[in-house]
Amino acid sequence: MRLEFNNSKLSGADIKATARAAAKQVKDLWQPYEEKSFARELETDKSKWNEDYFHLQEVYLKTNFSEKRFNHLVEVHDYLKKK
Repeated sequence: MRLEFNNSKLSGADIKATARAAAKQVKDLWQPYEEKSFARELETDKSKWNEDYFHLQEVYLKTNFSEKRFNHLVEVHDYLKKK
């Protein structure tokens, strides 16, 4: 699912739809959200959202594959796509 972010034609809604379908097929797809090394807190200040932040959050998603973190990454993806 992380690779969906590489397709610039997909919207956040498309990516979330893929995630919902996967969650129906894969029991316990999501991990609980947590903050730790290589999975730091989510930045809510959009002025700090840039390509580097996006890639950092991709790394964090690999460490903590939580629905909250995934949805945040979708938000950042859509925000940057509009810029």
